[in-house]
Amino acid sequence: MRDGLNRALLALLGAAALAAGTWPAVTGLVREVPPWWPLPGEGLRPSVPDWGSPAVIALTGAVTAASLGWLVAQGPGRGPRRLALAHPALHLRTRALVRALRTEAEAVPGVAGARVHLSGRAARPRLDMAVLLEPEARPAAVLERLAGEQLRAARTAAGSERLVLSVRFRVRGHRAGRAR
Repeated sequence: MRDGLNRALLALLGAAALAAGTWPAVTGLVREVPPWWPLPGEGLRPSVPDWGSPAVIALTGAVTAASLGWLVAQGPGRGPRRLALAHPALHLRTRALVRALRTEAEAVPGVAGARVHLSGRAARPRLDMAVLLEPEARPAAVLERLAGEQLRAARTAAGSERLVLSVRFRVRGHRAGRAR
């Protein structure tokens, strides 16, 4: 949710800056130069110190670079698309591994649903799970099962003993029956 909000705010800010910059030129609001502006034939130089122009150019460049860095950081955090297996010609698609892990997590007693995301570099992948528990489920038992059997299976499937697991639990609320 936060990434989408950041992208939307960045797009709105960019559109507003573009509109503010082009509005005077498009509408013809600026028809003549200000009285303090030096005219081409007068030979006058503006009263800007020698360091002023390079400072303005450097500051503009720094702000542009920071804005571009923020824009790139808003992109989706992609992890490895494929994981290398024991044989050099074999690869495992991370999407297939994620689907299998989600199915296994949802099969654990007390789990109502799960979302699984694989991120990080191929040398050190990270597995993030968001698990929705049934109201009567015991989180300790679910975590023990996820961090035990399923983490071992995921490490074996990914071919990486360095796979890190992060689990977040949420509990589904009780739905009271309607009385008439």
